[in-house]
Amino acid sequence: QLRVSGPAGENIITVSGGEIRVTEADCPDQLCVLHGPLAESGGPIVCLPNRLSIQWIERDAAVDAVSGGR
Repeated sequence: QLRVSGPAGENIITVSGGEIRVTEADCPDQLCVLHGPLAESGGPIVCLPNRLSIQWIERDAAVDAVSGGR
C-alpha cells in the first residue's frame, strides 16, 4: 500500500494481484475509489480534489515515474 497526501487528504493506493487501485480516499466524491482497478485499455484513475492521477505509460517510455506538486 502507498499513502499519497493531497489538498483534500490522503489516498491509499493498493497494488495486489497484478492490479492497482485506490482503496481509500478522504475526498468527498470517492470517484477514485469507485473507479476500480486500473485497466490497460481504460482511462486513468483520477482524484481531482487531491490532484492525483494514476495511468499506464508505455514500457519503453523515457519516463518511468511522474510526480508533481506545488
